[in-house]
Amino acid sequence: MRWTGDAPTLEVMAATALLREHLPELRVRVVNVVDLMRLQPETEHPHGMPDHEFDALFTPDKPVIFAYHGYPWPIHRLTYRRANHHNIHVRGYKEEGTTTSAGTTPSPAPAWRTARGAERTGGAREGRRAASGGIAVL
Repeated sequence: MRWTGDAPTLEVMAATALLREHLPELRVRVVNVVDLMRLQPETEHPHGMPDHEFDALFTPDKPVIFAYHGYPWPIHRLTYRRANHHNIHVRGYKEEGTTTSAGTTPSPAPAWRTARGAERTGGAREGRRAASGGIAVL
């Protein structure tokens, strides 16, 4: 599970706790993205991460659930050149209704919904404690 921003932190940690409690055989890695520009290749931004570092954190072949406090599309745009882009599932702000209605869905998705997504996609491989610039693996 991956996230960025202060709002999704408690939800991701709660989802991870639920997964570890109810599906102990599921391997889960929690990564906190502090600097979104680290998601880009190093050729695109000075803070960008080389492919081998990105793959080591986010895996080249496992599902990634990314909890984000904003619209999902920026995360997709920042990661579209990565090997595992098709497996990155961003959970973020969703509008419901029109600009004149009060219908909006706050972000991020509730912990049970995030955990449910991890259960369906098979989770991600378990990681280690490490830091890579603007990214921390917990």
